[in-house]
Amino acid sequence: MLTSGINFKNFKIKSKNISIKKKLNFLLNEKNEIIKSLSLNYKNSFNKNILLKYKKNKNFRLIGMGGSSLGTQAIYDFLKIKIKKNFIFINNLQTTQKVNKKN
Repeated sequence: MLTSGINFKNFKIKSKNISIKKKLNFLLNEKNEIIKSLSLNYKNSFNKNILLKYKKNKNFRLIGMGGSSLGTQAIYDFLKIKIKKNFIFINNLQTTQKVNKKN
């Protein structure tokens, strides 16, 4: 038995759910790269030959503003002993940067 405290107001109205489903289906069927990246058969868009081209380089400059380069710099400082490459981090906080003109 139902008590008087239970209220089934608008229980059978499904018009809002149908419009939400239509919008969701439209987003999923749209050719959006972000939505595609969530699928199981998504392949990364890098080429191994392009990555091998940078393997011979020894010096790299990483330009960032504020916190965008701090994470990379922290990882580099932690693994500095194992990394054979030289990284120069340029932040917007540094007004002057020492430039090695030989390289």
